[in-house]
Amino acid sequence: MIDTKEYLLDALAESKDASTRAYAAHRGRKLDKLVNDPAPEVRAAVARGGHGLNKLIEDPAPEVRAAVASSTNSLSQLDKLASDQAPEVRAVVALRKGYCVQMINDEDPTVQAVAWWALDHGEA
Repeated sequence: MIDTKEYLLDALAESKDASTRAYAAHRGRKLDKLVNDPAPEVRAAVARGGHGLNKLIEDPAPEVRAAVASSTNSLSQLDKLASDQAPEVRAVVALRKGYCVQMINDEDPTVQAVAWWALDHGEA
């Protein structure tokens, strides 16, 4: 028998409100369903939990791909995201250990600044 707390957490994943569904994803509830949610903030919450990264790396929303970049430990995924079209995704990659030197020469000045910051703070 499922306890009340677990039942209520599962019910959050069915909410009409995207923020509530994102909270459910953050708590690890119904991730197989929420990985396909129409709201990018929900899919990003799923990615931050490390679930569905192989699917979400191809997501059209940059905030979702940035969440993948912050959550994955896959070098092949980080390599792919290092050349993402969205600078906000590349900036997250620049913060990952071993990528800041590579990202110093990025075309976007913000990504360059993030890479230099990471290098200065021992993230190389």
